[in-house]
Parts: sequence; C-alpha cells; structure tokens
Amino acid sequence: DPAIAPEGGVNETHVHEPHAIELPDGTILGSLRISSPKLNRRNGVAITHSYDGGKTWTDPVILDHSGTPPHLLLHSSGAVVLTYGRRAAPFGERARISYDGGKTWGESRLLKYKGYPDSVGGVPIYDEVNDTLIYFGRTREWIPGMEQEGRLLNEYDQILGRVLERFWIAKSTDGGLTWSDFKETFIDAPEEWRVKNCPTPGIGIQLKNQKDPSKNGRLIVPSNHIGSNENGRNDFGAHVLVSDDFGDSWHISAIQDYVGGTECMLAELSDGTLILNARSQASIPANHYLQSVSLDGGDTFVSNAGIVRSGSLEEMQYVQQKLETIFGQQMVFSKVANSQQEQGLNSTMPQCVDQLQIRRNMN
Repeated sequence: DPAIAPEGGVNETHVHEPHAIELPDGTILGSLRISSPKLNRRNGVAITHSYDGGKTWTDPVILDHSGTPPHLLLHSSGAVVLTYGRRAAPFGERARISYDGGKTWGESRLLKYKGYPDSVGGVPIYDEVNDTLIYFGRTREWIPGMEQEGRLLNEYDQILGRVLERFWIAKSTDGGLTWSDFKETFIDAPEEWRVKNCPTPGIGIQLKNQKDPSKNGRLIVPSNHIGSNENGRNDFGAHVLVSDDFGDSWHISAIQDYVGGTECMLAELSDGTLILNARSQASIPANHYLQSVSLDGGDTFVSNAGIVRSGSLEEMQYVQQKLETIFGQQMVFSKVANSQQEQGLNSTMPQCVDQLQIRRNMN
C-alpha cells in the first residue's frame, strides 16, 4: 500500500493518526501526528502532499507547534483549516489556516473554553449547508470529593468513576478566523459507561447523499466509549453522535454491532451508505479493523460482511447471476440460501419436470 508516513525505526519516529483531504486541484493533503526523540518533538504535526492520487507522497514537513490529533477541513473559500488540541500546558483547542494548499500556515488561534481550559481533544465538522465550521470539544474534571492533587486526570480515573465528562460546541462563520465561545451541550449516555464519548481521532461529517431527504444535512461524529468494567475487563465500544439541528444539540444514535471498537472513522459513500471503521481494542484479535455499515443515515449499523447493495430486485438478481457465473468458472458453488427439498424430489420423478433449474454440471 502507498505509505503516507516517513520511513524509520520505532525509536526514530512514531507516526500515527493520519488524516487526508482532497483539494480543488486534485492534490491530496495529509496530516500526521508524530513523536520523534531524534527531532526532540513529542505530539507534533507533520504535513505531506500527494499529486498522483495517493500513490506517492512528499517528505513530511514538521510544523512548528505541538498538538494532537491533527484534523483538516476544506472551507468553501478554498482555505484549509487545521485543528488540534494540546494535551500539556498550555491546554486548549487550536486552529491554523492555510491559503496555499498546506504549504504555509498562519498563526495558531486558541478556541477558548469559558472557565474550563483543560481540554482532552475534540473533532471539527464542516456544516456546508450553513457554511459554518463547528468544533466538538471534550473536557474532564474531578468529581467533587475525588480530587487527587499533583497529577492530571487519565482514562483510568474515568473507569474508576472519578471523572465528570463535559462536551462543548464552538462555531466559526468566517472560515476559522474567529470562533464563538464554547457552549456546553448535554449528551445522555448509559449510566454504566465510564467513558461516555471519546470522539478522537475521527472527524465529523455532514450527510448529503441520503435517499431520505430529511437526513441530508445531518451531522454525525464517530465516537467510542468504555463500559461497565465488569470483572476487571474494560468493555470498549464504538458509536456515533448525531445532530439534526446543525450542532445545537446532540444524542447517541447507533452503537457498532462489534464489541471492542475504539478510535473510529466514518465516511459516506455516493449511494448514501455510511461506513464505520474502528480499531479493535478489547476484542480478539486486538488491533484489527471492525467495519460496519449503515443504510439508514446512522440510525443503525450492521456488520459489513457479505452485504450486497442494490436499488431494486432486478439489480440484485443481476448481481447474483453475475457472481454465480464468476464462481462457477472457478468451480466454486454458490446457491441461494433457501430450501428446495420438495422441488428436488419432484425433479427426480419420471415426469420430465425440472423444478431446480440448475444449468451447470458443477452444481
């Protein structure tokens, strides 16, 4: 596969959490989260370009700031907005803008929380209907009485029920130059979920290809959670957050039908199908991909295995016949999953009646 990351040993450069967008001229712009002891850089951001559809990539250029994970948005003006969060002091969500396709970048702009500066990441979304950039942020704080002085919060504190998660929305109507103050949004989640919503490193999307026109314009953020921690085992899972009012309110919609999903990404295909791709964390084997699809705009997700999409019964029958012909040429038998015992019995009787309609001798 084409490599978007620089080559090097694990002790030289750690590269992960890539993100890419296509620019108006067909160039693909990629961002990478890097950690490099050799370059004395931890949680840095690098930029790379591909001019041949992703087959080859330029050497990554490391930007002069730290922050993770990096996300890219293409604004209607042609500007590219890079967002990232700082996980060390000074904390906060930030944005930088490029007007030349990612070759140079403007100053870092702080997206401020009112009174809650210690953020732990978030994701941007581009509301094309209203030409508005939206940032979905997440903060954590100690539950009163459970504070532990001298150290920062971590995921284990959440698993142990010591942490309060809060979620915030900021908007920009001028291509990322200025941002509104963060407004808190409340999301109802199962009480047993220790980590309610962790929306990184994916990016939010706006639906535009749905057969149900009422769902076009819907905003969806891929997220993950950690469940009840029964018997000392963390129950990871992936889900999606949905807003049908352009980011003013949010709710948990569908939960992925696999156990163990985390760090998920979401994409909409031209036929309206949504693909949710998650990394397996608690399932066996770990560090594999868990892929599910939604055919109803994110209301439900099912396993992607064995799904054939079609717009009509005639199209489905055509696909079925085509697949059976290909398999038949390879001496692989395929058969519709229904019982034909009665038809088989009738076809063996001396009545010159073939109710099975099997044409290939390999069947």
